[in-house]
Amino acid sequence: MKTLIATMILAAIPMAATTTAYNTTGFAEPAQLGLKLQTYQITNKHIDEIGVTPDGEWVIVAGNDVTASSGFPAFALQKINQYIAAGRTIDVVSFAPNGSWVVVAQDLHWRSAGLPEPNLLADQIEARLSGGHRIQEIAFSANGTGWAVLSGNWAYMHEVTQRVYDAVHDRVYSKRDVQGLHISGTRWALYADQWIATNNMPTAAVNSLKSWQTQRKTISHVRVNGNGGYVLYSNGGYAPDASKTIELAEDNFQSGKNIYQRMAELGVPGVSIAVVEDNEVKYARTYGVLEAGTQNFAIADSPFDLASLSKYLGALTAMRVVDEGLMTLATDARSIANQGGNTNQLALWKQWGEAAPALFGITPGVTLPSGMTLRRLLSHSASLVPHSSTGFPVSAFPNAPPQTWQLLLGSQCTNGGCTYGGGRQVWYNPDFGVPGTTYDYSGGGFLVAEAMVAHVTGQNFCQVAQQRVFGPLSMTNTQCVVAPPNATLEGKLAKHHDDNGVPRSERVVYPWAAAGGFYASAKDYAKAIIPLLNSGAKKDGSQFLHPFTTALMMTDHAAGTKKYGLGINLSETSVNEVSGFFAHDGSHGDRAHTYMSGHPQRNQAFVVLVNAGGGNVDFAWEVTVALRNAYGW
Repeated sequence: MKTLIATMILAAIPMAATTTAYNTTGFAEPAQLGLKLQTYQITNKHIDEIGVTPDGEWVIVAGNDVTASSGFPAFALQKINQYIAAGRTIDVVSFAPNGSWVVVAQDLHWRSAGLPEPNLLADQIEARLSGGHRIQEIAFSANGTGWAVLSGNWAYMHEVTQRVYDAVHDRVYSKRDVQGLHISGTRWALYADQWIATNNMPTAAVNSLKSWQTQRKTISHVRVNGNGGYVLYSNGGYAPDASKTIELAEDNFQSGKNIYQRMAELGVPGVSIAVVEDNEVKYARTYGVLEAGTQNFAIADSPFDLASLSKYLGALTAMRVVDEGLMTLATDARSIANQGGNTNQLALWKQWGEAAPALFGITPGVTLPSGMTLRRLLSHSASLVPHSSTGFPVSAFPNAPPQTWQLLLGSQCTNGGCTYGGGRQVWYNPDFGVPGTTYDYSGGGFLVAEAMVAHVTGQNFCQVAQQRVFGPLSMTNTQCVVAPPNATLEGKLAKHHDDNGVPRSERVVYPWAAAGGFYASAKDYAKAIIPLLNSGAKKDGSQFLHPFTTALMMTDHAAGTKKYGLGINLSETSVNEVSGFFAHDGSHGDRAHTYMSGHPQRNQAFVVLVNAGGGNVDFAWEVTVALRNAYGW
């Protein structure tokens, strides 16, 4: 009969590289298991493999040292010792829910009877081994019908859950070599060097793993059972792979800290990063979770709130329409408004704003001028206010979504009701002079540009963006979130948090799509940057945007001394010079911080998305600085 003991977590012994943490509840011979783990940590012993049966029997293999509980299957133990005697290192000892098992030792392996889909499993194992590759892990799904074989950056999965699949598949863009995967019922953990993805793991185990990340410990072994017990072991300290520049960035933040230390210090729950090199997304990595206090881990496909990074996507959508000949950079918003019509959103905006200015907080007698061209709208030079877009709490979002003309006149709904004006109205500010005189950042100008695009195409702006940008660039995890998301989408999105990393009670949505209403993964957003680096061409060389149009986007159009292209900031030097680059940041208060930057001459770009404010520190910018330093910008 198994006995239970209290949770024990051991701090790293001074000068010892190895570390362990465990709760032996539910494991056979728990006192012996705990003592063995403690001894291995004190003696700095490298553990090759830990195997656990469905009923809690266990084996620990450390070189030639093999220790097992008394009820561990005798034939499996015999195979382990046989392979060690043959000079092999034990790589895998794994059990299916029905007790069947597999042992892999470098080029040798043995499978017991009763494994799910045994022939397919054998084919995958043998094909990998015959190619000279080591297998890091074989894990069996909780329902007993599926499994995953993991080998470096390669994996084969058969009938695993979607969340396990997503986590394992994430290695394709993260380029992390998976070290292990352990599944026990609904509990599982996937780990690669310092990165972890977990589901329903005991909180104490997750907290230990997070502390190892901040201590630069490699996560070597994770084993868990259905009774709340777990075994964690680190074979030593983590060192970044110098051939992967992103790992140098991850490990070199201010004061010599790594990204996990800074996230913990600032209360940042989740981060998504993408790196473009030579016209392709070289890396897409995530860190942490979509919602603090949960195990809803972020992956490279997770959409984050882009905030004002939406402006580049909005400008890109408009320029695709320009390429089609439906409008030009000289198209004037007032000219469209003067066309009239009951469905012309710009006409309704002008009509109501000039007819009843007091109702919308507009100074009487201030009318909309000519000269609000697409060029000036996309470069913040159309003399329009306000600076920021307007957010709607999900609980207060009206059943009938506001039309664009209403948003332009300052419509906002809170739990206290819906109002107009209040400084949110988009209107001409004569203090800035006629359009084209002054640069003044204006989310309102992008809402006007959005209305222009919708008018000339006869489509909703979000549909235009999907058809002209997201679809052609295979941005499958990018979309407008301009109304409350349904439950399925809500579960995929990064949550909003406050400056302390505490989840917001509800999401705030931004109906001004082009100004701040898009969500995307960093990986998707990076795909949209590639045409700017590649004369308008996609990764495969096919033309997405005309080269001349692309050049226009990176040309300074802003009034005054500010350098701003179309939807992007430009550096103080021209992007045609070696030191030149383009960039943009975004912030929805403390809910989300974002940053993107690209360097055409280096053919590199970075995207950083954060689902919290990070207190007084702009963590998206701090991550960008680490990337720039690692890449030598």
